[in-house]
Amino acid sequence: MTHVEHAHTGADEVTTPLRRHGSFVRFWIAQTSSQLGDEVYTVALPLVVYAVTGSAGAMSLIFGLSMVPHVVAGLFGGALTDRQGPYTLLVATSLLAGTLMTTLAALVSTGRAGVPVMAVITVALACAASTLLSAYESAIPRLIPAPRLLEANSRLESTRTLCTVLGPSLAGFLTGFGNGGPAIALNALSFFVATLMIVPLRTLKGAEGPGTVTATPVNTPVPARELWADVRDGLAQAWHRRPVRIGILLSSGANLCTGSLDIYAIFSLRHNLHASAVVVGLLFTGSGLFAMLAATLLPRLGKHVGYAPGMGLGLAGLGSACALMAFPSHLVVVALALMANTCGTVIFNVQWRAMRQHVAGPALVGRISGICRGIAFAAAAIGAWVGGLLATLSGNGSRLYLLSGAVFVAALTLCALSFLRRSLRSVATAVP
Repeated sequence: MTHVEHAHTGADEVTTPLRRHGSFVRFWIAQTSSQLGDEVYTVALPLVVYAVTGSAGAMSLIFGLSMVPHVVAGLFGGALTDRQGPYTLLVATSLLAGTLMTTLAALVSTGRAGVPVMAVITVALACAASTLLSAYESAIPRLIPAPRLLEANSRLESTRTLCTVLGPSLAGFLTGFGNGGPAIALNALSFFVATLMIVPLRTLKGAEGPGTVTATPVNTPVPARELWADVRDGLAQAWHRRPVRIGILLSSGANLCTGSLDIYAIFSLRHNLHASAVVVGLLFTGSGLFAMLAATLLPRLGKHVGYAPGMGLGLAGLGSACALMAFPSHLVVVALALMANTCGTVIFNVQWRAMRQHVAGPALVGRISGICRGIAFAAAAIGAWVGGLLATLSGNGSRLYLLSGAVFVAALTLCALSFLRRSLRSVATAVP
């Protein structure tokens, strides 16, 4: 790895309101634009697949394929980010993702997007998105000093949840009154807007955080052997940090149980309850409103309960969502399940991200976030495929799966959180 020199963190960086932090605001706009497009796409794509196939299995297949590439791409994307900084990856992967979405939008609009075509583009987009996510997370501690990481993540999560309010409604309307092409085109536009916001942030070219100096030119090619060594080092560092190990267990276990939840909800609404695409979008929007409230309250929650109890509260919400979706007999039940799932995800993710950024530090956060995300997404893919298979083979299979998922999340929470709390105490004095 590159040798760096740390500069002193000025008092203004700690006291200046984030809304007046110019670089963070540009980054905030870029991530929010990208997330709005993602939220539209996340609801629009299953609706498009359902319109083409009418199959829960096909919906789960495509969703699972969007998860799997994160296992590998997140690792190497995180290693590249830690070595050269997130700037180049943010710009390049945003442009690539925008191009892929433009292509898919054109194919859907002309009726040429069958399941094989959507599968190939989904995998390619997931590879770009995984690298992009690692670069985004790695950029945060490079822009914001450590004492304000929870605040910054909460602000970012607040606008992400705002996107979960607006995105599904846009997806429902654009898909309900069209063939899904305009919804996917909106996602393409969001990536291009994000690129324009990121380009001026050249301070992200450094290999560490604010005030660091690197001797390695950013555009120097990285030999494959060195990159693989960085990946191995990242895996070792993640393994030797006990809070990270426990966090990976919690997040991957929860994703295994909830991986098929959104897909199963959309399928139940469209196939069993005969809801229109517009109603589906509005229900996801309603769940996003509650998630936005949760994100707004998170900074206060974090100061009083800490990382471990906050993550436990999020997991409790996810377990409740599983239990509710085991019996999707009415629109109200599905709406409550979506609300619990979205709120639980927001609460857990903010605490989990802030914790691993704090434990890892700027020099390792790219690789460790890529590892954490890759394992969690692999678990989500397995959960989606198992749920889709059960839904295809038996009408009650997914209900049993989701109910068992609720039990699993509850047991995981009770068993692991006490270990996590003790581990965080042990590193509190070692991590600045």
